[in-house]
Amino acid sequence: MKHILLFLFCASLSAGFAVSTAASQIIIRSGRGDTAGVQRFNRGDAMIFPEFGGLVTLHGHDLRVDHIQPPETRVAAYQGVDVREGDLLLLFNGERVKTITALSKAYDSLAVGAPVKLGIQRDVQIFNVSFTKADLKDLPNIRIRRQVK
Repeated sequence: MKHILLFLFCASLSAGFAVSTAASQIIIRSGRGDTAGVQRFNRGDAMIFPEFGGLVTLHGHDLRVDHIQPPETRVAAYQGVDVREGDLLLLFNGERVKTITALSKAYDSLAVGAPVKLGIQRDVQIFNVSFTKADLKDLPNIRIRRQVK
């Protein structure tokens, strides 16, 4: 069993996902020792919703949630946000989004405390998930570990 460790550095957030100001990357480290691997996502390749630790990437023509922070490890206000790994993100505040860049720009345009509404497709079910945009100083640095078979 391998472990995937997702590091998100919340020092500065200018593009809608948690990054260090120097790197502007999301880094995923997997495995241990000689089998360890590193996967890096640049600003246009992935986005993190820091409120619930959701990693969104583009798969073909779909924006897909590839990782999600477990509810019990989130700040209490975001524990009920019902987004799961494998969900497709269709809408952001009622507008169709097709790229990570468009999603990041839409998220960045919101003020802290503004409502966020995501149109989600899970299997054949389509529904909305709502939360408010967090102030990053109120969120902990995120260090997520998950097991992969």
